[in-house]
Amino acid sequence: MKTKCGKDLTIRAATADDASALIDFVNQVSGESDSLAFGTGEFGVSVEQEVDILNDFAQSPNKVYLVAVVDERIVGGLSFSAGHRPRIQHCGEFGLSILKEYWGKGIGGSMIDELIAWCHKGGRVTKINLHVRTINQRAIALYMGKGFTVEGKHSNSIKIDGQYFDNYSMGKILDSCV
Repeated sequence: MKTKCGKDLTIRAATADDASALIDFVNQVSGESDSLAFGTGEFGVSVEQEVDILNDFAQSPNKVYLVAVVDERIVGGLSFSAGHRPRIQHCGEFGLSILKEYWGKGIGGSMIDELIAWCHKGGRVTKINLHVRTINQRAIALYMGKGFTVEGKHSNSIKIDGQYFDNYSMGKILDSCV
């Protein structure tokens, strides 16, 4: 697979071996965007904790942690978790982040496509949800282009430097499940 600028792109499930690189990625991306639930220096996860998190993802049929790799460097991450109880195991939520220098290169869309394919392959997840800041028009356009719709609005969901921001809840029912 290629990025829009022609670089080789690999999207794959993260492994415990990615723990240190993922922490570096998250620490960088948290300083590049106010769209995450945490800012610079607020991640607070050790390499050992990240290994445990990644092992948990790898062993769960209802979770996946995808990484986007360009030039052997993690440039994007997508974590998805669905419920483990029978009544909610069909429905989950994801978070997506891309390094700023790779915004607009098609990586986020490719990662969402990979998530949808993973859901179809597993046959268990039939609904995908996400939260996005109402002012993040690029992300909203991406999600809508992938078939997500706005299902609600949460006021004052995020507080950054004393200012409150709203989030949209967006969701997609997978085609094969309609």
